[in-house]
Amino acid sequence: MDIESLRINEERFRSMLDNILEGCQIIGFDWRYIYLNHVAEEHSRLPGGYLPGRKYQDTWPGCEQTELFRLIDHTLRDRVPHRIENEFSYPDGKVGWFELSIQPAPEGVYIFSIDITERKTAERALRESEQKFRETIFNLDEGFYSITPEGRLLAHNQAFNRILGFETTEDLRGLFLPDFWLRPDQRAEYLASLASDGFISKYPVDLTTKTGKRITIMASAHMVKDKDFRPQRIEGVFVDISELKAAENALREGEEKYRALLWNLHTGVVVHAPDTSIIFSNPKASELLGLTEEQLQGKKSIDPAWFFIMEDGTRITTEEYPVSLAMSTARPVSEIVLGIVRPDRESPTWVQCSTHAERNADGELQQVIVTFFDITQIKLAETALWLKNLVFDASIAANSIASPVGVLTEANNTFLRTWGYTSKEEVIGRPLVNFFWNPADAGNIMDMLDANGAWEGDFEAKRRDGSVFIAHGMASVVMDGKGKVIGYQSAVLDITDRKQVEDALLNHSVRLRNLHEIDLAILRATETPEAIVQAALKQLLILLQCDITSVRLLDAETQELQVFAAELKSGEPVQPEKMLSKTVLGEMELLRQGKTEIVEDMTNVSSSACACNMLTDGEIKSCINVPLQAEKGLMGILHVGWDSPRIITAEEKDISGEVAGQVAIAIEQARLLKESKRYAAELEERVRQRTSQLMEANKELEAFSYTVSHDLRAPLRGIHGFTQILLDDYACKLDEEGRRICSIIQENSLKMGNLIEDLLEFSRLGRTEMQLTAINMKTLVDSVFLEMTDAVTRERITLNIDKLCKVKTDAVMMRQVWSNLLSNAIKYSSKKEKSIISITSSIEKGKCIFCIKDNGAGFDMQYIHKLFGVFQRLHSVKDFEGTGVGLAIVQHIVKRHGGEVWAEGETDIGASFYFSLPLDN
Repeated sequence: MDIESLRINEERFRSMLDNILEGCQIIGFDWRYIYLNHVAEEHSRLPGGYLPGRKYQDTWPGCEQTELFRLIDHTLRDRVPHRIENEFSYPDGKVGWFELSIQPAPEGVYIFSIDITERKTAERALRESEQKFRETIFNLDEGFYSITPEGRLLAHNQAFNRILGFETTEDLRGLFLPDFWLRPDQRAEYLASLASDGFISKYPVDLTTKTGKRITIMASAHMVKDKDFRPQRIEGVFVDISELKAAENALREGEEKYRALLWNLHTGVVVHAPDTSIIFSNPKASELLGLTEEQLQGKKSIDPAWFFIMEDGTRITTEEYPVSLAMSTARPVSEIVLGIVRPDRESPTWVQCSTHAERNADGELQQVIVTFFDITQIKLAETALWLKNLVFDASIAANSIASPVGVLTEANNTFLRTWGYTSKEEVIGRPLVNFFWNPADAGNIMDMLDANGAWEGDFEAKRRDGSVFIAHGMASVVMDGKGKVIGYQSAVLDITDRKQVEDALLNHSVRLRNLHEIDLAILRATETPEAIVQAALKQLLILLQCDITSVRLLDAETQELQVFAAELKSGEPVQPEKMLSKTVLGEMELLRQGKTEIVEDMTNVSSSACACNMLTDGEIKSCINVPLQAEKGLMGILHVGWDSPRIITAEEKDISGEVAGQVAIAIEQARLLKESKRYAAELEERVRQRTSQLMEANKELEAFSYTVSHDLRAPLRGIHGFTQILLDDYACKLDEEGRRICSIIQENSLKMGNLIEDLLEFSRLGRTEMQLTAINMKTLVDSVFLEMTDAVTRERITLNIDKLCKVKTDAVMMRQVWSNLLSNAIKYSSKKEKSIISITSSIEKGKCIFCIKDNGAGFDMQYIHKLFGVFQRLHSVKDFEGTGVGLAIVQHIVKRHGGEVWAEGETDIGASFYFSLPLDN
């Protein structure tokens, strides 16, 4: 393949790497960055183009102590690929997580990176949230419980043990909760409400504790169901309201006893008169309502200082307020949940409220007693529990929870879909090993969890139908408040598609790398066409794992194939230049049409493919024959063979075709190179001869020009002298017209003399040898300006000179350039009241560009083509004197220095003249 094709291939592959979504970087064996795509540069958080050429260790100080450095070093030395999820600390203290694939490359290593910082941050937040949720539940003052629909205890917190009289560290899982209920009717109503509504709120239950103590609790619970709405478990919270019940009973026994008890109660108590004004409140009521006892006295049930809301957030009306309901219905109102919205708090205080209206024997209302206690923490726990279940079930990851012995106890819907199940009953209670393709993987993961507390990685999972998928999982140990392992939680993603894309990209990369090796082998083996082809065949033999690769060239006259080069897997030498006759090969029409011939079992066919057996004693049973095409048609055949029948893949065919194209181009170029060398030698000799002739002609032309110019000066001096004699000696004999004609003759002879002097100067430039030295241009310009002007002239000229480039030039010639340009600028701006001349320089593309600008007469740009011609003028002599050679001399000198001259102008506005000089003269 020629250099241009390689360049195109490289640009195509580089474009592919530049546009993939992953970061890609190449680090050489000397640890220097060779290439980064834009994603990798974004990952580095360094300016674009900063890293290439820099050493890895210099860029990231201290990296030698990291695991990543060790893996890259291992890949560089032993060519072993690695995958790793790496936490990377940037110099500014920020941290990023990346999933890295480290692969050996011809230049060193490829590193593909995916930014997983957001995922890691989300996982850490999820773990922290889960831990906070667990701690909240565990430390609640209210009892928390989770039971099966039959009543078996699944989970509980310390408050549950404390209220029921158990040790707080005692594990009660499996306990049958209905055994503690005193009233079967309450249990029946409790379960009926859960079955019909799915939840029950603030339901009073009479229980007996472990010690036989009778207590009353206020329970709230909801039924957790699967996607088919089948009950899975019951979760709820409860508080011991035995004190409240006792207080309510005590209220009926007497005012004094009732007041003493209520004053120290942790339940708020408010007593309303028949007009709903408050006549009594205890300290807890003042605390919850945010007013002192004095402030509460006389207030109505609905007061602007606060208002109440229902659980759905709607504001309670006067008619819905518990006091109003008790008064209107004449029945107690029990356990209504209200939110107290106070101006001094951002969020409501949630209370559970009960109301009782007391009447006399005649049925007249005496007072309304309201009791309420703070359940804000219970509400927060219910909300946290609801959010936890919502996040758990709605997650896109397959979430699950397992017991300490590795049995699945909970799974979300994504888990069921991922593993191909339809209901939780099919998975709950099954060992985790049932979900792994290799049971040993489950054991290894459990061991790592027990050792490290967390695990993350990939494994092969087994679906319900037995199919296998690649999973990426994260798991952690779940502990109680005392550090005891109570289970394991995990989140899993199906990454099969991503793995397939990854593998495809890796295979494609391997193929490109091998083809690149073939390209390099062809480029390096430039001695002979045979060496080029032999190098390509050797690489192709390795790439396709075949038994023979060979190239046979077609003789245009005899139509026979000659073995040009061959490589055998056995390493045995092949006889070169062996001829394969037309009769053995057949007509080869398929190959002449440019089509590839594929034979997967040679014992069943008779074709030109059988020719390969002449090199291997008939051992080849499967082969590919690819035509080598040239401008004049079929050049030959690239043959690839295996010693047993096989199915030939499309990729093997494509690779053979690509190599065939490379080989054909290499052979054709080798032939053309031999011819071009011969033509080049002939052309070089011809150019040498013509160059010598041209140089001789130029010398003769310069000599002739100088001679003519020199010889013209003597007659001109004679004309001028004799005319002056006429004017001096015969003036009296000449009339006015005669004297005027003599003056014209003198004036024109002087002009002709000036023209000849300028022409001699122009001719002399071509013969003068240049002496290049470093010139301070500003000093030179100042010197020229002072030489050509007097004090009066300098008064009307404003000369602005910037700091000018310092370049190597011929000092004498460059003085002539500035003299001609400055004299033009002064001359053509002389009719302005104030002449302004500016001289600047700039550097562009390895050249220094000088500019001299004036505010003079300028010129019309349509005549710019005449500006630098000898004797070409754009203004009349009567306006501005001159010969028209000055700019031609400037152009000639600048071009001898390897530069260019150009100009810009506008009539009556001014002109700018530019010339460039190479910086490396």
